[in-house]
Amino acid sequence: MTDLKNDTRRDDLEKEIRAWGRDRIKGDESFCKLGCRLTKAAQEGIVTLDRDSDQTDDAMRMYSEFSKAETSRVFADKTMAKKAADSARAQVSKVRTFIKLGCAVPTGIDGFEILEKAVALHKNAVETKQNVKGAYTALVDVARSQLAKDVSLTHEEIVAAITPKEGNEKSVESIARQHKNGLEKLITGQAGVTFDGDEALKGAIIDAHDTLRDALAAFTVQADLVAKRKQAIELAAELGMEFAAPVA
Repeated sequence: MTDLKNDTRRDDLEKEIRAWGRDRIKGDESFCKLGCRLTKAAQEGIVTLDRDSDQTDDAMRMYSEFSKAETSRVFADKTMAKKAADSARAQVSKVRTFIKLGCAVPTGIDGFEILEKAVALHKNAVETKQNVKGAYTALVDVARSQLAKDVSLTHEEIVAAITPKEGNEKSVESIARQHKNGLEKLITGQAGVTFDGDEALKGAIIDAHDTLRDALAAFTVQADLVAKRKQAIELAAELGMEFAAPVA
């Protein structure tokens, strides 16, 4: 954890993050602010990838601050608490991606500038009714794409990262993501319609969006684990080693 004696930047950052967490009703906008701000904070040395003796790092701390606003509501229900825990692991992983991007400053890559370009390109794509991923999904994918390269992403590479892959292959996940993105556009007004004071309907749509978002986040964590295990098995085979099966 960064030692910032006589420095209020850490406290100021946490206040910003808590405010965005309370404003999560706006959907991906708050998450995008979180990702961009933490990338900048990492560049400035306010947050790091260091872990303390409890193996807690700034990604965990910052997401905890961000999610405080809905903690009491979620954990009053055991089923919601389980979904929230699965979602939190996925969200912390994404937050850590942004911090990693900010820590890439010594390599000469300005992660924050890359994200700003991505946000602007995504906003323009939405306004011109182009097919793009959800705002936060797009930003996470841009960060991951940048971390995989030794030089800054080009304009074309950023556009590719925020654009859904072509193809007609459908799955439960892809359809669920389409519905989540559609609900998000309703919530933010990007769909071009308003609720006209029907707060009950808006609340139900926000709940549906959050449920889909959390379920997809948990699914992503599981898919990543399966992919990593597959890679480990393939590497073990190449080295002539036997990969032990997980203990039941």
